[in-house]
Amino acid sequence: MNIRSFLRNTGAHFVRFAALALALAVLPSTFAQGITTSAINGFVTDKLGKPVAGATVTVLHEQSGTRATTVSRSNGQFNLSGLRVGGPYTVSTKSQILGTSSRKDVYLSLDRAEEISFVLGDEIVQLEAFKVTS
Repeated sequence: MNIRSFLRNTGAHFVRFAALALALAVLPSTFAQGITTSAINGFVTDKLGKPVAGATVTVLHEQSGTRATTVSRSNGQFNLSGLRVGGPYTVSTKSQILGTSSRKDVYLSLDRAEEISFVLGDEIVQLEAFKVTS
């Protein structure tokens, strides 16, 4: 065996070894990346069970004052993710036509979505008076 073939074989083995070592070094840190937040999912419906699209859903973390807001989809569903674990939270929803509803003292768990649904329309919404002239 000459020196040139020895170096070629040794270099190839070294590259393979280095790639394997790097992969093994990175692997534990990949598993160490965990989920550190929570989420709230749910639906907004009217008192007849029909979905309410476009309702504003707001989550307020009472201790920090942090707010997250979203709007319900056409099927009434909403999702808020990346929320701080713990609480207490106040979750409220508002529709211009059907009114508001809220839940207080909501606590979130790590890596688990809290399911909260709202039924709107049980309250009377008073609109401002207006006059139609021709």
